[in-house]
Amino acid sequence: MPNLYETLLIVTPEADDEGINAVIGDLRSVVDADEGTMLQARIWERNRKLAYQVKGKTEGHYVLLHSEGSIDLPQLLKAKMKLDEAVIRNIVVRLEGPHEAAVRKELDELEGDQAAEIALQKAAAERRAIARAAAATRTTAEVAAEQEALRAEQAAAAAAAAPAIIGVDSSEAAPSGEETSEAGSDIEVEAAPADLAPAGDDEPAASGDSSAPAEVNPAEITEETAPQADADDAVADEEEKES
Repeated sequence: MPNLYETLLIVTPEADDEGINAVIGDLRSVVDADEGTMLQARIWERNRKLAYQVKGKTEGHYVLLHSEGSIDLPQLLKAKMKLDEAVIRNIVVRLEGPHEAAVRKELDELEGDQAAEIALQKAAAERRAIARAAAATRTTAEVAAEQEALRAEQAAAAAAAAPAIIGVDSSEAAPSGEETSEAGSDIEVEAAPADLAPAGDDEPAASGDSSAPAEVNPAEITEETAPQADADDAVADEEEKES
């Protein structure tokens, strides 16, 4: 006898019958893929108040499922419900012993054909999948449109800035030669005091420094010093004549 599993899940209170059927239809597809059978799927209680807040919800729709399947089925169901934003809580347990016997007896007593209900659930699941795919497509298209608008805006801004750069007056962009010269003069004046620093006591005065007197070599008397030498010779001649 195959394993019997009981799944209890809480669907968000915003979900209507279509949304609940879509959740059940997705889980039914998981059971079918595992080569199992979903024996029962029903809404146990609507808008039941939760014992504590779950994912911001204080109430939800309780849904009860009974399925036969392999030992991997619980993990497959849990993985599917974890990705479904409409499911806010779930638990999957394997039924054994007296509990399993009681549930199987209850399932055998169910009347009516579930084919119509199963078809309704699967159709709801398909419609939800199509709606999600369409929403994802619209989102991608919106992102592409925003990127295209941003590129167009950047191109327009670059085109508007280009004439302004080309039309700059060269006389305003670069200083005249006179202004450059004045600037250079200011730089030289500010730098001049560095050349006037006195030499150390143990260091000879720098060549051309006006602070150190130059010694005059008699052999190098120039025309500027020659008149003084002629005057001294004339005085000496007058003194010899008087004597």
